[in-house]
Parts: sequence; C-alpha cells; structure tokens
Amino acid sequence: MKTNYKIYFFIFLTTIMVFTIDILLPLGVAAGVPYIIPILISLYLTNRRITIFLAPIFIFLTIAGFYFSPPGGIMWMVLTNRFLAFSVIIITAFLGLRLIEKDEEIKKIASIPAENPHPIVRVSFEGNILYINNSAQKLFDYYKKDLKNFPMPAQWISIVKTALNDNKIIFHDYKINKRMFTFDFTPVLNYNYVNIYGKDITEQKKI
Repeated sequence: MKTNYKIYFFIFLTTIMVFTIDILLPLGVAAGVPYIIPILISLYLTNRRITIFLAPIFIFLTIAGFYFSPPGGIMWMVLTNRFLAFSVIIITAFLGLRLIEKDEEIKKIASIPAENPHPIVRVSFEGNILYINNSAQKLFDYYKKDLKNFPMPAQWISIVKTALNDNKIIFHDYKINKRMFTFDFTPVLNYNYVNIYGKDITEQKKI
C-alpha cells in the first residue's frame, strides 16, 4: 500500500497551527473546534486506525490549550466552549469512521461481479457494453479491446432488445471456443440495460 506522506504532513501541519492559535488566543474562544480539520483530512487515508488515533490526541491538545492559553472570559463560558470542542471532535471522528465503513461495504459489494467466476456482461438497449467482468474478458479474449469493439454476437443485441421490450428473462445457449455456455439475459428496466449471466454447461450437455 502506498504511503501518502503529503496527507500525513498536512495533518501534522494543521495540528500545529490549531494548537498554536489555541494557546495564543485568550480563554473563552472555542479554538479547539478547528481540530476537526486534520480529522477530516485523515479520512482521505481511509484508514480507521489513523482517525481513532488522532481523536484522543486532539482532545488532549484541547485540554492542554485550556491550561496554556492566556486568561480571559467567564469560566462557565470557557468550560462550555471546551466541552463543545470535545463534542465536535468526537462527533466528527465518529461520523467520519461511519463513512469509511460504508465506503468499505460499498466496495465489497461492488467487487462481487468482478470476482464472480462466471462471465457477466451488462449491455444497454442500444447494444453498448457497459460492464464486463474478468471471466467474460477471458472468455471473449477481450483484454486488448475497448468497450466499443467488444466482440458481442450480433444475435445478442436482438435478444437484449427483446428482453427489455418484453420485460422478461431470456435464456440462450451459445458455443464459445468449443465450450457450451448458457446465458441469462436479465432486463433492468429502470436503467434500460440487460445483465447477461453466463455459465459453462459443457459437461452437462455430455450427459
């Protein structure tokens, strides 16, 4: 995994700047709130441990700012501002961590078609290839071709349009490289495309 030193540098730099401003301003100013800036920057790393590590450090620095800042303000207001700073730091870190978790879940779900050992192709009503997984690439010797030049059988375009027009799943057997495959043409009307799911049935045909 590539280490993004620039992000770490910006986290360190903004932390120093916020702490410096905090100890220069008199008490009563909620100068600890800007610690959410390095927390937000840490989210670009998509590493939950970094954000979890930073949050208590910023809380500690906010407490340190209370003792090192010049006197000023009414004490109950000072304490209220510090409490608000704690709350903002914790809430920002928590929400940021939740966003990272959701992003990881989305990536895992999105990787399912790509990791599927069976060929999967997504085709628009016009016959344009919108997606093709690794198994389908190998099957159609697709590696050095772009989507526009995908060698999709001409008959498939007709089946795609029929599946969408009739809103029904169509099953079609097709021979590729001496292997027999069955393909399910499943229409998705909301987005006007068809998902094509393939399965090798060569051995079944021999029985």
